[in-house]
Amino acid sequence: MTEVLRYSDIGQAKWTEPHDVRYLALTTILPYIVWETDPQDRVRFISSLSLEVLQRHPSELIGEAFSSVFEDRSWTLNAHLRRAGRVPTGEGPLSPMHQARTVRGTPLYCRVEGRRCFNPSTGQLIGKIGIAEFEPQETMRRAVAGGLADALSKGLLGVVLVDGQGTVRFANPVFLRAVGADDAPPVGRRLSEYLQMPSPCTPTESGKGVWHRMQTVVKRDGIPHPLVAVFSVLRGERGCQLVILVDEHARHLAASLLNDADGADAVLFEYAESLLAGFDDLWTEVIGLLEGAPTATGQATASSAGGDPAHEADAEVPNDVLTTLTGRQAQVLQLLACGHTNKEIGRELGISEATVKTHVRSLMDALGAGNRTSAAALASRYFPPNS
Repeated sequence: MTEVLRYSDIGQAKWTEPHDVRYLALTTILPYIVWETDPQDRVRFISSLSLEVLQRHPSELIGEAFSSVFEDRSWTLNAHLRRAGRVPTGEGPLSPMHQARTVRGTPLYCRVEGRRCFNPSTGQLIGKIGIAEFEPQETMRRAVAGGLADALSKGLLGVVLVDGQGTVRFANPVFLRAVGADDAPPVGRRLSEYLQMPSPCTPTESGKGVWHRMQTVVKRDGIPHPLVAVFSVLRGERGCQLVILVDEHARHLAASLLNDADGADAVLFEYAESLLAGFDDLWTEVIGLLEGAPTATGQATASSAGGDPAHEADAEVPNDVLTTLTGRQAQVLQLLACGHTNKEIGRELGISEATVKTHVRSLMDALGAGNRTSAAALASRYFPPNS
């Protein structure tokens, strides 16, 4: 009689009762991998198709963190923070696009769907259950590349794509703002017209797909503005290279989202390098998408797929929002933009935390924000760092 391999409480694999045979039979005939996790988000069960698709036996995966088997590839800052353990893993829905790797390290992309399961008697979380669909791989790659291109176009960080001659092929609105090129899109011009590169420049390896991280200076208004640029490795016959900029605006916004000014830089650089690692895998598709993307100087619209506050920070919002707010709501909005928690806002204004939450919900509606962190990102446009 066939039996099912599951994860035991002591962290070792064990064979369970024969009544699980029907469950095993069902998961074996399905055309996708079926998985279960425990409350700590470790793999408790995974169907035998993992052996065929990933060349990894289910017994090797049981007990591993779910994020180490299926890496989130929604490319949002929130997803990156969740992987890094900076926000609770139980928050929010699973993003659909993920990446898994075979034993030989070949990246495979998949669509993951799942939901949390609760004990009907106690209401306690007992884990998650879901599926991972890998076919067809070409479709999956296009979907993941589309998400990455969207994050590069509308995200929190400045992004520019250059060819081997240093000519700009694409630049997102954040890059335009950082270099002061709002009225003169740089496509077709040399990157050196906007960034002052240090010399000599020595290539260094600092992560997958990352060629070099360097301090640079923006040539704007005749005044040097320091920032950090992270360069990808060269890709394609034209030697295309992706450059990601981390400026003061991004640092302020990240500090607001994290409530941690000291750790914001490290998180942003890790996030930038994760985007470059994705570009390293998907550069053919991403270059095509970026070169075909509009480069108008207006604000980018928010991505509805990722729900990322970094995307919503560049969304269009009504200019008269402030005029519709009460004086107290405007005070809450300003403190929200500075990254204060509800408790800190209540203490500052002398009101209860419950009242602050009511004001925050009203502000979310007024700003069209999906959650509190998105509202904070949008609020930073009304109350910039030096206001």
